[in-house]
Amino acid sequence: MKTLQLLLAGFTAFFMVFAHADMSVRSKKGDSVILTEMPCPPEIAVGIKPEFWDQFRFAFTLLNGVASEACWILDGDDVYVWVDSETGFAIPQSSFKIDNGV
Repeated sequence: MKTLQLLLAGFTAFFMVFAHADMSVRSKKGDSVILTEMPCPPEIAVGIKPEFWDQFRFAFTLLNGVASEACWILDGDDVYVWVDSETGFAIPQSSFKIDNGV
């Protein structure tokens, strides 16, 4: 029963991200990054200085088959995504498409 509750909670969180998705990018090999305008929660903003938390937004990533919550920020023409304190990457803003009514 506990496994079913965790599975349902995971699906709920997954679909909430899609409901709030503003832009996304997907690769041919199945990786994707979904950006939202929701603030990035402090528990996800590991490694980001607290005084900068209000500048970061919530993202959802699917990389090599692993789903993760992340934070993102726009800097110039690039979107910087931080998955955890050791994993971050930049994607050109022009790679993203706007999602309407996901």
